[in-house]
Amino acid sequence: MCDESVPPTPSFDITQAAGRSQVKREIIRLFRTTQLSPRDVLQYLLEQFYPYPVSEHDIRTFFQHATVWVRDEVLIRGSMASPKPNTHSVLLDAFRHLERVDPSAARILDLAYAAEFTAEEIGDILILEPELVSRKLQNIQTWLRRVAEGEPLASYQR
Repeated sequence: MCDESVPPTPSFDITQAAGRSQVKREIIRLFRTTQLSPRDVLQYLLEQFYPYPVSEHDIRTFFQHATVWVRDEVLIRGSMASPKPNTHSVLLDAFRHLERVDPSAARILDLAYAAEFTAEEIGDILILEPELVSRKLQNIQTWLRRVAEGEPLASYQR
């Protein structure tokens, strides 16, 4: 006899190629067909792909992956909407540079920029102290302003 009070284990896995592909396609569809904010898109995706209660680990893993794709979609669409060069294309280059030189800073920036999470929420997702997140985010934002003003990407310091 099956216990109906226990929800089935979700079969979706964002760390697998099939799961990543599904999420990426849905992000593109949502940005083309809705006016949802990036944070609302992420919440919608989480509810769609994980209809049952999931662990904190699964939620963290989902946000760590999906925010990167939401951010890329936001910046790509922004750069297509205005003539180049523009801040959107510069920011896209800066995000990609940050992913190479400081992946943890890139995750913080993704969660703050694309998902619009607070330092406390980012700390919960990445298992970091909110004060550390705030300091790192402030340093990254200062660097991004300097890059937007023409400073080279290589000027980033951890």
